[in-house]
Amino acid sequence: WINNTNWLSDKSLDTWYGISANELGYVSIIELPSNNLIGSLNEELGDLIYMTALNIDSNYLTGSIPLSFINLTNIEYIAIGSNSFEGSLFFSRYYYKLQTIHVHDTLMTGPLEFNSSYLLEVYCPDNYFTGSLLSNGLFTPFLNYVNAASNYLSGTIPNFANYADLDTIDIGFNYISGILCPLPEKLIYLYVNENLISGSLSFSWDRYLYLKYIILPYNFFTGLFPNLNSSSIEVVSASTNYFTGRIPEINISRLTDIFLHSNYFTGSLQGGFDNSCHLEEYAYDF
Repeated sequence: WINNTNWLSDKSLDTWYGISANELGYVSIIELPSNNLIGSLNEELGDLIYMTALNIDSNYLTGSIPLSFINLTNIEYIAIGSNSFEGSLFFSRYYYKLQTIHVHDTLMTGPLEFNSSYLLEVYCPDNYFTGSLLSNGLFTPFLNYVNAASNYLSGTIPNFANYADLDTIDIGFNYISGILCPLPEKLIYLYVNENLISGSLSFSWDRYLYLKYIILPYNFFTGLFPNLNSSSIEVVSASTNYFTGRIPEINISRLTDIFLHSNYFTGSLQGGFDNSCHLEEYAYDF
């Protein structure tokens, strides 16, 4: 350990490094990220039934998550990423109060399943998760952030319009298929690159006043690419799809990067791209 101050001493739990206790004296928070923890998790952790937050991110922990984790039904925040954990997230189905989950850069497999209607943030990139995303029909009205990039997810892309507070969607580098439906109006970042998504983008994009990044390459999108009139647009990447027709008009007031190559566009760029003082990278050889 880097810091194990007062651990296993007779001093009160609140003085143990990384430990907080509730008013009854029970452990409520364990926060030991980047603390050089080594080994596997102890089954007795499941006895800490009053715990609401567990952060052991960025350590050197291995093995599977103990079965006793299903007892931690008061968990609201859990961060176990950047370890070498194996096995599945079986326990997340029992966390009905869960708000934030961070499980990134592990060896974990199986489905991403959640049963909490309080879910705010899902940060689970760079694992080996499989199955469909947000497929259990649970309504999570407060969800505002989803990053499940670089996994082995499949199935149909969710209808993200059902999550009105979403500002970030990153599901790139998976095997997700289906058609992209209209998006939440608060969306800022959209990454769906390198999937199997098809169909057209025929819905109106003028409603997305906060959208900055549109990252769509290496899919099977067809039809016209929409005009993007919002002044918030910074990056547009739609290369290597099957878009056709005229080249879209894009507001360039904040645009820094545009990639439209390897499609079937006709015509020439509109809107003064060559004079954009912000443009740093571009590729539009159609």
